[in-house]
Amino acid sequence: MRELLVTGLWTYPVKGMAGNPVASLRFDESGPVDDRRWMLVDAQGQFMSQRKTPVLGLFHASLLGQQLRITAPDGEQCPVNPEDCTQDTEVTVWHDTVQVSVASQAVNQWLGHYLDTPVRLVRYRTDAPRAVNAQWARGQVGFADGFPLLVCHEESLQALNQNAPVPLEMARFRPNVVVSGGEPWAEHDWAALESDQHRLNLVKPCERCAVVTLRPGTEERTPTVLRHILAHNAIGGKPVFGVNAMAGLAESPLMLGEIMRPVTRSTQRVSAT
Repeated sequence: MRELLVTGLWTYPVKGMAGNPVASLRFDESGPVDDRRWMLVDAQGQFMSQRKTPVLGLFHASLLGQQLRITAPDGEQCPVNPEDCTQDTEVTVWHDTVQVSVASQAVNQWLGHYLDTPVRLVRYRTDAPRAVNAQWARGQVGFADGFPLLVCHEESLQALNQNAPVPLEMARFRPNVVVSGGEPWAEHDWAALESDQHRLNLVKPCERCAVVTLRPGTEERTPTVLRHILAHNAIGGKPVFGVNAMAGLAESPLMLGEIMRPVTRSTQRVSAT
């Protein structure tokens, strides 16, 4: 079986905001540490994302220890301290109702000023975990759409870029783990990726939405991108790119440059009997 090389690792401290390339990923029960443990909600407590609020992609969020720092499109910065999140409430992420902690009024007013609408920044509570869809897997997830990890394949992106309406950067697909090696679309036959220290269980193909029509770092949309994906990689009549995944706990982080081995679904079935 051909080996794969980990060529990209990403975290997204605040759901919907720009991602950060990193050299390593550590995992806890809810997925990559520091990945989508913060989120914006509207006045009704509904989660916000680039689907309806594309300007979120122009904000950057980073972590210095436990302190979150958000940088607005104009370069202004706002520090957010977890100890200031003293109020608890319930919010909605898709079909899930989640118990969260709310950032300070000053932080929410700062964000509302830039977004021109009332918002609240909320923090994930590890003592009130959110479960993944039990139809597909068992485990926990933070504020990611459905599963803790998204794995994408460089060779598939190269294939997708053939005759694409615009250049398709990997960043627009918002992966956590990018691997290189093997044939395009081979990821749909993988049950897992393994190294000596890690196992990523691949759960289901990732159906894509309007977020991938946005050019990273802009509010510029190309609606034909979704039709292009649908024409080149549809499953069940839906445009898909990348595979949702779950990570096992490990003492060491997953590293950029790590070698992983794909476990195919046929191999998985044979080994389980």
